[in-house]
Parts: sequence; structure tokens; C-alpha cells
Amino acid sequence: MLNPTIQEYLDDMHLEVPWTAQEVNDGDDMKILMKAFRELKEKLHEYADLTVPYKERIWVGNLKVKDFISIRRAEVPAGLNVDNTSVGNVFTSLAGMAAVPNSGAYHAYFDRYVQLMLVQQIKNTVSEDLQYHYDQQNQYLYVAANVPKPLYVTITYIPEYDDPSELKSSFAQNQLRKLAVAYMKIYVGSKRRKVKLPNSPVQLDGEQLLSEGLEELRTEREYLVQNNTPQTVL
Repeated sequence: MLNPTIQEYLDDMHLEVPWTAQEVNDGDDMKILMKAFRELKEKLHEYADLTVPYKERIWVGNLKVKDFISIRRAEVPAGLNVDNTSVGNVFTSLAGMAAVPNSGAYHAYFDRYVQLMLVQQIKNTVSEDLQYHYDQQNQYLYVAANVPKPLYVTITYIPEYDDPSELKSSFAQNQLRKLAVAYMKIYVGSKRRKVKLPNSPVQLDGEQLLSEGLEELRTEREYLVQNNTPQTVL
């Protein structure tokens, strides 16, 4: 599914808050959308994962990165897979050692226990995040990995968004719409409240629109603080 375009966000704002050319100058709606976008970016916690072939120097100039979180092996090296059954065998070996402490079978259980624990220790060691250095000026990541070298690494980073059309998650897209509509209500309501229709029992809804916008903005900010948990986007 394609990300909403900037024009689609502007159309949503106009549907929620109909306005006239006298109330909103050309380009003002775009300024309001970008104001909401900048506020959302400050509160947004989105991570992206990218898996690439391992190199000691990885060019990342094609990524729009705000910050890097981690770099890790994308797979466990061959021969180091210790599944749940094998982990269970560790305890089986311990039980066997306890049951036959003074027999020849003890050494067999002991050798099996040492082998399993060594493989598990190696697996834990090589599965940790890799050491890396980011050369921001030249857009390179320098990655250090012990033997066995990984075939692929997964880079977790915080993406940098330049405009609303780049937002990928439905969460971010929906919150941007709500922020933009709230700001638009405040903007249009502030203008309408200054206009009085003489000798008319009907007045413009400026006060109501302004009040709605302020309340929706407060509610949305509270919602972002309470529900903006880190999430991974593609």
C-alpha cells in the first residue's frame, strides 16, 4: 500500500475543516501540515531494519538515517545451532553425571555437557551486536566481526523523514492527520471568531472551532506520550 501523498493529507484537512479562500491564504494549509509534521517527528519512535551482505565497510549513503541503533549478525553461523532439545540435553547430561558419579559413564556425560556448554557459549558470543563506527561525512559504516564472519548483517536505524509522504506506518500517518486537523481548526477558528455578522442571529463557528482544535491538540499530544512505543517499519 502506497504512503499518502502530501496532497492527500491536505485534502483530509479540508474535508474535516472546510474553509474559504478569504480565511486561508495560498500555502497556509501546507505550512500548518508541516508544523504538525515537525511536532510528530520529535515524538516519533520508529526503527527500520535493513539486512545486507557483510563487509567491513558498508556504504549507507542511500539510507536517510537519523541515528543507528545496532548492527547484528543476520544468522547463527553453521554448526552452532543449539535448539531447545539440545539445551534440554545439557540438563540430561547433568542428571547423568549425578546418577553415576563413580563410573565410566560419568566421563561420557561430562564430555557431552562440556561440548554443549561450549557451543552455547560460542553461539551467545557471536550473536551479540557487532562493533561499528559510523563515518557520517563519507556515509560509511565500519563493522568489526569475529571469526566466523557473518554472511549478512542486520542494521537497525532510526529513519529520517523529510516530508509527510515518507511516513510509512499507519500509526504515524493517522497521528499526523489528527495533529494537522487540530492545528487547522485552531487557525481557522481564530480567524472566524474575529468576524461578527451585524444584525444577524447566526454567527460564524469561530469560538466552537477554536475550542475543538485546542482540545483535540491537547488530547493528541497526551495520546502520543502514552502510546508512542518504539516500532519497526519496513
